[in-house]
Amino acid sequence: PLSHFISINPDSGNVFAVRHFDYEQYREFTCLVQARDSGTPTLSSNATIKLYIIDQNDNSPTLLHPSPNDSSFSAEIVPRNAEAGYVVSKVIAVDADSGQNAWLSFHLQKVSDQSLFSVGLHTGEIRTIRKMTERDNTRHTLIVVVKDNGQPSLSATTTVKIVAAENFSGHYLENTDKEQVDEFDSSLTIYLIISLAVVTFLFLASIILLLTLKAYKIKKSKHDSAADQNLHGPNIMSVRTNYLNSLARGTLHQGYFHEIQTKMD
Repeated sequence: PLSHFISINPDSGNVFAVRHFDYEQYREFTCLVQARDSGTPTLSSNATIKLYIIDQNDNSPTLLHPSPNDSSFSAEIVPRNAEAGYVVSKVIAVDADSGQNAWLSFHLQKVSDQSLFSVGLHTGEIRTIRKMTERDNTRHTLIVVVKDNGQPSLSATTTVKIVAAENFSGHYLENTDKEQVDEFDSSLTIYLIISLAVVTFLFLASIILLLTLKAYKIKKSKHDSAADQNLHGPNIMSVRTNYLNSLARGTLHQGYFHEIQTKMD
């Protein structure tokens, strides 16, 4: 019902929006308004109000080709001897807005060789600027930006990969895909080797540290045991006996302590 979209103040007659309007869903409303006085008898008058919704730039361009949801490797194939003006591919996009807001323009944001490719401003066609030569790279990457004509302008970005080939056989395409997989596997192998080396180094360092601590504890234990045996050995008992005998005879001579030191050593 219309009451879900607009309301009217019964005292002032001001019309308010109840919810957000979307031009792509509802473009106009027609309602009948009645004004009544408080007299007796009550008099009234009717008026028809038409509301027109103005479009706003609330939708970004939507890419159809190349598909933004396609995560697999795909590339446009162009002959190695392509002439100038050769159509390599076409970026296709739509905009849900209406009028000028839906006008789209295509721009190259990044390209591996600016002298080789261009994109049509309004068509989205990717063409060669000059004739391709043997010195040109066989692989190219283009980043295309699609902008609408709204204020402020909204945009979408897509990546186009181009492969130059002498033939269009499925064997060549298969090899191209395989090279991409091999590059990924090579990078993954390098990361695995580095990780394994780090883990091995940490393991060996831990083993060496544990062995060092254990050797230190064994050496310290032997040293403490030897010191304890020296304190309770026969040399100490002999020193004590000689000392008591000397005291009893009163013959404790000056070099006695030097002898004690020699025995203990």
